[in-house]
Amino acid sequence: MWKGNLTICHLLAVLCALVLGGATCAAGSYVHFYDGEYLLSTPATKGRTHDRLPPTEGKALLERLLKPGHMILTGLGADGQGVLRVGDDTRQSLHTLLGAAARLPDWRKSLYNLGFVSNQPGDSTVVVVQLGVPDLEPPDHVTGVLICFSPSVLPKEYRPYLKRFVPSQGIHAGLATQSGLKLGMTRAEVEAVLGKPLWKTKDAYEYGALGDIQFTPEFLITRWNWPKDVQAKPGGIQHSMDVWFVGGRVSAFHVWKLYDM
Repeated sequence: MWKGNLTICHLLAVLCALVLGGATCAAGSYVHFYDGEYLLSTPATKGRTHDRLPPTEGKALLERLLKPGHMILTGLGADGQGVLRVGDDTRQSLHTLLGAAARLPDWRKSLYNLGFVSNQPGDSTVVVVQLGVPDLEPPDHVTGVLICFSPSVLPKEYRPYLKRFVPSQGIHAGLATQSGLKLGMTRAEVEAVLGKPLWKTKDAYEYGALGDIQFTPEFLITRWNWPKDVQAKPGGIQHSMDVWFVGGRVSAFHVWKLYDM
């Protein structure tokens, strides 16, 4: 579970390194429950105590941002019926849906990202998939997905490697989270899905939440290779959702999920 700000700060520092975009890092905006209080951290609270939220408001906000549907992508695969569970599905599941891909070059030498591009006529959608978490998890599971309506909004660091993006029939502009977030939405439509952003800039919305979770023995054994006699243990879960706009419409969005002890 989230036992203190040191753990939270470490994980958010990791997230800053993982965010797949040149826009503001959403790791500065999150809600969490700590020491009996619901707390909100945004760029406005940098260097000072996090804002305290009324219990009813904080509980509702945390539950809304930790809904599983925000981390389930739909519409993938050649038949458009594929589903990808960000944070839970394996690299093999990803390859089955979109095809095999080689690791993209990374100046940090720590990230494991794969690139895909739609091969459907008239569709310029590009996707970057994050595998694993540096210093925390090997690249065996999908931990983050960035969906962009075209290479023009792809982070600059990836544009030189567009030729390495794998053409895939399973990539298209209709990809969406199970909760309803997708390209082309207006700000009002995004807020209908995710609520008011925790922080916003001229061209971006930021959402994040840290919550407690009980890990089952099966999860600990299969995910982290714990001994077979392990008992259930408390831990933490993190959701992050970043949304970028061009002309008042969603041009890209990024969803990211982390488990931690």
